[in-house]
Amino acid sequence: AYKAANAFFEKSDIKNPDVLISIEKKIPVAAGLAGGSADAAAALKALNTLYQTNYSIRELSEIGGSVGADVPFCVYGGTMLAGGIGEKLISLPALPDCFILLVKPNFGMSTSRVFKSLDIDKTDRHGDINAAVDAIKRESLKDICSNMFNLLEQVVIREKPEIQKIKTRLDSSGALGSLMSGSGSTVFGVFDDEKTARKAFNTFKRVYRDTYLTRPISGDVSLPCTNI
Repeated sequence: AYKAANAFFEKSDIKNPDVLISIEKKIPVAAGLAGGSADAAAALKALNTLYQTNYSIRELSEIGGSVGADVPFCVYGGTMLAGGIGEKLISLPALPDCFILLVKPNFGMSTSRVFKSLDIDKTDRHGDINAAVDAIKRESLKDICSNMFNLLEQVVIREKPEIQKIKTRLDSSGALGSLMSGSGSTVFGVFDDEKTARKAFNTFKRVYRDTYLTRPISGDVSLPCTNI
């Protein structure tokens, strides 16, 4: 958020800004949930309102891109197809209503260390982006889940096998699919039934403090985005 504010003031040529940023953290750190990026995006939007600079959402996204790869997505919100390093965004239809159970084990992961451990030349399996996008457009939650893929997952599982144990437990608890989020360590499971999701939540909450039951939000998908 501090870096985002500095980038905003540099862009706006505002001298000697007088701002106090206070963050009430709701997302665990080192969790692979873009919590820091969301804070940066919120800071940019707040400063845009406070200083009445009237930057468009695209301009705020460009400022955010200089701070972190996930910030443009967090500025826009909603469901997006991201390209480049995350700065090229295409709006997609909102996810079908569902229940997403987040489970963060009692350890975090360093994003930079995880990426350094990834040997892309030795990776022979990649996700089918076209199939995933098609599933989203058809609003098929089952097909969305069957096409979920995270290249970093196996890298982290080699070091932290508990990630796989959580995935297996989520699947056996009735999730349509499970996956590690970002560079970890949070694992999420997607449920189409609230009763089943709440039962799984209660089970995991007894073991993992950072367990959350969530639902997807649509964001403002009417906003113009850069095509890949």
